[in-house]
Amino acid sequence: MAAAAAALTFADEPVADLKVAELSGNASVTWGVDLDTGKTGFKNTEEAKLKVNFTNEGTKKTEGEGIWAEIELKGKSLYAENGAIKDGTASVEKAQLHFGPVYVGIKSGDTVYGKYKLVNAIRSADHDNALTVADVADPSHTQGIVAGYNSSLFDVAVDFRSKPVETKTATQKTTYTWGHRVGTTDEYTDVKSGTSEEYTAAWDTDNSLVLIDTSTTTSTSTSSTPYANDYGLAAETTLKFVPGLSIGVGVDYQFDAKALGLGANASYKLSMGDKFYLQPSVAFTMAKIDNADPTMELGAGVLLGWGATVDANAGVYYLDNDNAKKVTPGVGVAAKITSLTKDPVIQIVPSLYTGDIIPGLTAGVLAEINAPTAPNSKVGFGVAGGVKYALKATDAITITPQAGMRFANGATLPNLKDKCYGDNGKFNSDIVGTNADNTLMNVKVGADVSGLINNTTFSLDWTSRNLLSGNKDNGQIGTINLTCKIAL
Repeated sequence: MAAAAAALTFADEPVADLKVAELSGNASVTWGVDLDTGKTGFKNTEEAKLKVNFTNEGTKKTEGEGIWAEIELKGKSLYAENGAIKDGTASVEKAQLHFGPVYVGIKSGDTVYGKYKLVNAIRSADHDNALTVADVADPSHTQGIVAGYNSSLFDVAVDFRSKPVETKTATQKTTYTWGHRVGTTDEYTDVKSGTSEEYTAAWDTDNSLVLIDTSTTTSTSTSSTPYANDYGLAAETTLKFVPGLSIGVGVDYQFDAKALGLGANASYKLSMGDKFYLQPSVAFTMAKIDNADPTMELGAGVLLGWGATVDANAGVYYLDNDNAKKVTPGVGVAAKITSLTKDPVIQIVPSLYTGDIIPGLTAGVLAEINAPTAPNSKVGFGVAGGVKYALKATDAITITPQAGMRFANGATLPNLKDKCYGDNGKFNSDIVGTNADNTLMNVKVGADVSGLINNTTFSLDWTSRNLLSGNKDNGQIGTINLTCKIAL
């Protein structure tokens, strides 16, 4: 087999680039009326950001063909943000030996082991809280290599991994404190501390030396050994010979624990004209198959889409923060069944995001039904979302009325609760309120006006507390808020 010499590529290497990359900020003032207490007041908020760039992000890597060694290094940009130095780190992105279409990576691989995020119109901030079929791998298997084969028809990757073992050695030390008793009281002279040998050697013949106290301390030293007789094997393949079809298969076997995990998923994107497409997906995983307590999950989703996925929130009340940040214009539903072997739990998550299919109109809805089958369990239901419409009053002035609502019946909502309910995902925040069974309903209605003054937005909204609290002493009606915000 002919081998070509590998060459270094420097074109994208990080370079010094000292400049002010960003200076932005905003300030707002809100005057509000608490309709439950009759109290009024102001609230000021402001934020500013100065970002100074020192170096750009870049890579340095080798290139070649035939038999050659590939290594790719990545340097992140180094910058200061509001006085704090950030990033500027370097990492090895890839290290592989190539033998034509076959490669062996000398870093541990990243095979997914069956984990799969089901398609939907609205997902979450970190993109991992979407309705997801679980990974079946042992997370402690972090060391290893990956071998693979790439072609125009399919890709296959096989990971061989083991886990590092930490050996902890504990040592104990006992300290003795002694002294001579003064008379018959608990007062002592010549008080000393030391080891048992020192205490024994200090013992005197008139028995006036008294052991006052003993204390034992434990110290632990840790030594890491790079080799352990515990391996994981994972494989994954993707078929590419059908346009729009993606198939993944993963397997994990823990030799030491004798536990087998399997996973499979498939997704197909069917074009329906220039704009619309239909994308169904299905996934299945089984973990700990050889053990007495196996786990299994089955999931499926379908999305009727009319746009590309973007990292942004839906931009409507209750879905306008990063707790629901990953949207795809379309309407979809994802469903998952967990604990198939005992007391299955069924999760159904419908969602809608209009995108720009109707000019000026934006709507987003995210709901969840969580139905455990265990005796005396309660079915959870929750929904959050809103709608807004941008009206052009003049070429410069835009009026955007909007409304939103969220509801939950008080049962567990693992997928929805952290995204849409309360400040920082807490049901019992001040704005949500609570009652005996945690049912809640909040309503928010308002309007934004921009363009009257440059860089300025005026907002007026009514935000309710929990309309289902049943306790007027806690407040239900909520607040009216008038805000002026200047941003640059």
